[in-house]
Amino acid sequence: MIGEFVQLFFLYVVILDPFMSFASFLSLTRKLADDKRRSIAILATLLAGVLLAIVLFSGTAMLDMFSIKLADFKIAGGIVLALLGVRTVMGLDMGAAKKENSVAAISTIIATPLITGPAAIMTTILSVSQHGMLLTGFSAGAALFVVFLALFFATYLSRFFGKSSVVILSTLMGLVTLAWGVAFIRQGILGI
Repeated sequence: MIGEFVQLFFLYVVILDPFMSFASFLSLTRKLADDKRRSIAILATLLAGVLLAIVLFSGTAMLDMFSIKLADFKIAGGIVLALLGVRTVMGLDMGAAKKENSVAAISTIIATPLITGPAAIMTTILSVSQHGMLLTGFSAGAALFVVFLALFFATYLSRFFGKSSVVILSTLMGLVTLAWGVAFIRQGILGI
């Protein structure tokens, strides 16, 4: 059980990618005061958590409602993860963020698609089916807390790590995400 938690926790950390969220957060909030940044970090994390909770409790029911088999969803989700990994490794921007300055607008952009995007949604549905709701919820919640800390202390962390370190760590996370995407595709094909 502890081994599964650790594995799921790291999977969620890679998918929620606090380094990518951190870099985007700094870019989107660069002209804002620290108190507004912290408000955005709190609101974005809460929004992402609510979305994850909705998927946690109703994701498999949504698959059933649309008559989607888990193996098919694994393939589709694996493709999304692989694309996310390629995007992260290559440093590509696929239109993830519009530049607006309100706390609500920036929080929403950061919450989804940056923190809780298609990969996190897909991973939650698959994880619930493989590991159960409790383990998935704790793992996702713990990883989301790591993202929250990265955003809440972004100003201090950016001074400590520097931009190059964030880019390197995000690239490594992208490679791991790509590998998990390939694994999900393989599992889905074998499950057909």
